[in-house]
Amino acid sequence: MKAYSVILIAAPALILAACASGPKAPVLDNDKNPQYQYEKAVIAMNYGLPDEALRYLDQAVALDPGHAKANRLMGIIRLQRKEPIPAADALAKWVEAEPRSSEGRLYLGTAYQEMGESERAEAEFRASFEIDGNAPAAFRLGRLLMTKGDLATALDYADQAIKKADKESDGHNLRGVILNQMGRYPEAVASFETALGLAPNDPNLMVNLGIAFINSGAAEKAKALFRKALPLLKDPALRDKVRNYLKTAEGRRA
Repeated sequence: MKAYSVILIAAPALILAACASGPKAPVLDNDKNPQYQYEKAVIAMNYGLPDEALRYLDQAVALDPGHAKANRLMGIIRLQRKEPIPAADALAKWVEAEPRSSEGRLYLGTAYQEMGESERAEAEFRASFEIDGNAPAAFRLGRLLMTKGDLATALDYADQAIKKADKESDGHNLRGVILNQMGRYPEAVASFETALGLAPNDPNLMVNLGIAFINSGAAEKAKALFRKALPLLKDPALRDKVRNYLKTAEGRRA
């Protein structure tokens, strides 16, 4: 019997949070003060003006190339704008200034991954995880190692992500994807069921659980999930795939 692959999941979104500025020192000339330019960038971001924020950040790092907070914010904005190369440049300067920042390592690894630099991304994710065992780094390591075919190690990192954030669906979904690839279909079903219980309106999770049911021989359960997911899916290509999955399930005996 042919086994079906589940959907390759996206990483959870990284969250932008502005750093607190702390007490201000007396300033004689704000135009030449990198901290002042950084603080104006934070205000611009609070008003939803990333272009203006970047102008202030450019001034800040021109005055102080190693300004950690300015490079942090610049890197995150560039990453959110799908500009991984300039993002990596800024984030590398942040990490150079604060090498024990697990957040900095995580963002830098994400930039490298978006550049297609998987080895450098893996190194940064590992460094981030080693600092404080954070769930996002464990998740990204698990997903990256899964794509490289190291399923056993990927599964371990998925478990680590779940330990740190067991109420988030992403880690459970990743665990299900890996188990499905390993041919451990009943365990994949259990992981997807947990994920769907945490995010019951997520059609991608419905599809993944349905595929795991097909692979486990539970065609009737798969059909119910595919029918529920179809009207919720926005991607036409994915809808077509699910219709084909549904036809496959309908052609099998429960």
